[in-house]
Amino acid sequence: VSSKREAIVYGELDPSKGKLASLIDSYGHVNVTDPNNGQGTVTVPSNITVEGYYPKMLSDLERLSSTFIEVFNTVHKAGHPLDYAGLTDLNSDGTVDADDFKEFNVFEIVDGKVKVNQSIVDNPSLLAASSVENEEGNGKWAIEIANLQYI
Repeated sequence: VSSKREAIVYGELDPSKGKLASLIDSYGHVNVTDPNNGQGTVTVPSNITVEGYYPKMLSDLERLSSTFIEVFNTVHKAGHPLDYAGLTDLNSDGTVDADDFKEFNVFEIVDGKVKVNQSIVDNPSLLAASSVENEEGNGKWAIEIANLQYI
């Protein structure tokens, strides 16, 4: 946008301009006040928010995935895995044990994508399926994790 005010001002759009207004509403727009009334350069603040249906939907999905990951990891840490093989000494106390498991996250967000911890991929026995430590065949905690879908 040059200093000659070539930008489309959202507030000045005629609501009857259906397709253009619809596209702008969908894909998003930024409301910036021009303190110079079109004379000179407008500095766009770094903390701007984009308004529109798609940007809001993406923001809501990001918040949903972050909340799900946080809740899932918290519930998972309250259970017990079959073994701790492949788990690293996360609390740096020299041993790999249940205390390290409490620091372990199944899911994480990497570059905007939800990723399963590689340790789980390499050793599915790290999934906390049991409600009691060292009790093979106890899948009670797996049911608790599955019930997260109803929250």
